[in-house]
This record gives sequence, structure tokens and C-alpha cells, in this order.
Amino acid sequence: MKRILVLALGLLVVPSLVAAQVEIGVDAGLHIEKITDVDGTGIDFGVPVSGVRLGFPAGETIIVETMLDLGYSKFGDNKVTTLALVPGVNILVGDQFYVRPEAGLSYAKFDNGTTDVSSTQLLFGGAAGIRQPLGMGGAILRLEAGVDRLLENEDDGIPSSWDIRFVVGVSAVVN
Repeated sequence: MKRILVLALGLLVVPSLVAAQVEIGVDAGLHIEKITDVDGTGIDFGVPVSGVRLGFPAGETIIVETMLDLGYSKFGDNKVTTLALVPGVNILVGDQFYVRPEAGLSYAKFDNGTTDVSSTQLLFGGAAGIRQPLGMGGAILRLEAGVDRLLENEDDGIPSSWDIRFVVGVSAVVN
């Protein structure tokens, strides 16, 4: 009986999800990373793509959006490869400006020449940006600046770090 109720509820929800508006986008840009207790700063140019996004409107002023961010930085003997899954909420302030609180997980592989470790880190941060419609076709140009704090994972020896990003993105609104 429980399965039938869950299936019935699912069938009621599916049409609204299929009819929902979806925003799909790609970003390219500059990431600056500063790892705690490591000399130097990593700079990563994510061109042509540093991340992808998928968002769903949740009212007039809120877009629930998940970002998948890919990164590789090298400075000195230190190399960092990351794959971050970062859910966030874009809160529209006016017609074009938005702020984005976010929290997520980042898989990081840290290699300093003698030690090679990998693990998952928690991250939190925020961003601010501008969304500019491109014509009448549903395309959107995005300019965004953000900062994330990746927390130290003492168990696996992954140090904490700061990631500052400046990205340009293009989105397509579907439905």
C-alpha cells in the first residue's frame, strides 16, 4: 500500500517537474586559490569551461542552483585537482543583480612533491553577480565574483584553503 501511495504521489509531481523552467549554464573564468601554510598562490584559468550549472526557479526572486566546478592548480611543487559539487540559492535583488549563499563538498587531490593525498572537504561561501538577458531567445549572460572557504580535513592531511573566482557564464532557459 505504501508503494502505491508513493507511486501515485510521484506521478502527480512528475508533470509539474517536466513543465518547470530549467536553466542550464556553463562558466569560464579565473580562480585564485590560497592554501593555508603553503607558500604561493595558485591561479587557474578555466577556459573554455571551469564549471557547469543547473538551476530551477523557486518563486519570483529565488533560483535553486547546483554548480559542478572543475579545477586544477599548480604552484611550485604543489598541485591541486578539485571536483566540487556546490548547491546554492540565487536570490535576485532587483531585475539583474543576485547574491548566492552556497555550501557543498569538494573532492581534492593535493600533491606537494613528496606527499600525495586526496579526500573530500566541506566548503561554504558566497557570490554576487549580474544576469543579463541576451535577446528574446532565453539565453542569459552572467558575470559573477565569489569566494569559498574549503575546510581542513585533518584525518587525510588536506589543508584548508580559500578560492576566489571571477567567472563569465552563459545559460539557456529551457521550457
